Amino acid sequence: MPTDPFLIRPFRQTDSRAVAAMLCKLAAFHGDTTPCKAKDFETYACGPKKCSFLWVALIKKKPVGFIECTIGMDFLHGELFARVNYLFVEEKVRQMGLGQALIRTVIAYALSQGCTRFDIGADPKNKLSNKVYTKLGLIRKRKAHTDFRADKAMMKKILQKSI
Repeated sequence: MPTDPFLIRPFRQTDSRAVAAMLCKLAAFHGDTTPCKAKDFETYACGPKKCSFLWVALIKKKPVGFIECTIGMDFLHGELFARVNYLFVEEKVRQMGLGQALIRTVIAYALSQGCTRFDIGADPKNKLSNKVYTKLGLIRKRKAHTDFRADKAMMKKILQKSI
C-alpha cells in the first residue's frame, strides 16, 4: 500500500493534460509516440462523444495514474465485456497497489454494466504487469498471447480478494 493515501475517481475534464502526459510516458515505455492530446481526452472521455471510460489515481490531489477502458459486445460469444486499453502508474509510485486498485475499479464498473468478461493486454516483456495480473487471478488467454481475461465469477473473486 502507498505510504500516502490514494484516491481513485472518475476522469474529469481537468485531468486531460495530466492524463495526456502520462499516455506519452506509456507510449515511450513501449518505444512509441502518441498523437493524442489533452483535447482528445476532453472530447472522447467527456461529453456527447464519450466512447471511453477513464479513472484517475491521485495522491495528494495530483494525478499519478490512470486506466482507460471500453465496453463492447462480443456478438460471436454473446458476451458484454470490458477491455482495458491503457493502464499507467507513475514510476515513483509503482508497486504500491495503485494499478490493482485501478483494475478493481474497472471490474466493479464492468459488473455494474452487466459485463460477463474483462480483458486487459500486457506486453510479455513487462514482467511487473504480468505478475500483477496473474496475482489478481487473471488468466492468460493463450500461452503465447498477451491478453489476460477474467469471467464474471473471477471478476467477483478479484473484487473480494485481499492481495
